[in-house]
Amino acid sequence: MGDIMKNAMIKQESKAFIKGKRAKALSIVLFYFIFCVVMTALSFGIIFISDLLRGSDFGVTAAVFAVLVILGFITLLVYSSVSVGEKAWYGGITANKRNYTKRLFFWFRPKNSLRAFRFKALMYIIKSLWAIVFFLPAAILVWSIYYLSGTGGLELYLFISLTGGTVLLTIGGAVFYFIAMQKYFIAEYLYSSNPKLGAGTAIKQSKNLLDGHILEIVRFKLSFLPWFLGCIFIVPAVYFIPYYKESCCVVAKKITL
Repeated sequence: MGDIMKNAMIKQESKAFIKGKRAKALSIVLFYFIFCVVMTALSFGIIFISDLLRGSDFGVTAAVFAVLVILGFITLLVYSSVSVGEKAWYGGITANKRNYTKRLFFWFRPKNSLRAFRFKALMYIIKSLWAIVFFLPAAILVWSIYYLSGTGGLELYLFISLTGGTVLLTIGGAVFYFIAMQKYFIAEYLYSSNPKLGAGTAIKQSKNLLDGHILEIVRFKLSFLPWFLGCIFIVPAVYFIPYYKESCCVVAKKITL
């Protein structure tokens, strides 16, 4: 994989692939942003109406709660379809497929949307477990500071020591968490290109294919750090987002060849 991970070459290829398609790439992001705004407005509207009907019976309250749950579930389904479908869209571009747009809409079919949801749910559980592993020590120190402050047994030197330890553990946990997550870097690309593969198999294959190459992926992503910092401004973000996502797809494609 050493020859694959030549960042300059990857970025050059990515620029060529994404040329002329930035507007379409950004429209995917814009679609989900607008959808979330609409769903949030609907949810707040329903909550506002329920507040006006405080004197209503239990049936109205239950109905309002059910509607909010349904709206939340629909939002998660659309998010899952957009996330997995976007990977399929970029994959189609990288493979020079003419029907790359169809690959995106494929994941909005009800059955495939549920598949995408299950995949994202599984990934969320895995990432949450890793987060517990790496951030639990810092959380314990935070709880210790809170507990000792409440009992009056926290001296200044101890407070400084615990606070410094919390900061160091948090930073260290974030670094190791970021590194660990690269095991699953290509799982979504594998699944988006072949849903019959199964979520668990895609995740397992990603771990196997990236075994021994995690630090190369980390270096690749860190090479974009100046761009991420530049995204404080809107214009660089508009240029950078499609470029970065296409670069990640190019890397994923090369790994799976």
